Amino acid sequence: LLVRGGYFPRFSPDGKTVVYSSGFHSLFDSALFSIPITGGQPTRIAADVPWAIKPGFSPDGTRVFFLGAPRVNAPVAED
Repeated sequence: LLVRGGYFPRFSPDGKTVVYSSGFHSLFDSALFSIPITGGQPTRIAADVPWAIKPGFSPDGTRVFFLGAPRVNAPVAED
């Protein structure tokens, strides 16, 4: 992946899109991006997710998933 700070690239099932993680200063300040395989501007699809790594696609390519962690000191929903 020829994007500064980009890692864990994954191709969509149809081969037309790549999603990747990007840590601007560290993995604690990471985001997920998608970009057409033909090039162009990347689209941010998730931001401010600590440790947003290893993105992937659902088998039909309609959803993106990734591993992440909750933000430190973030409010926690209680039942």
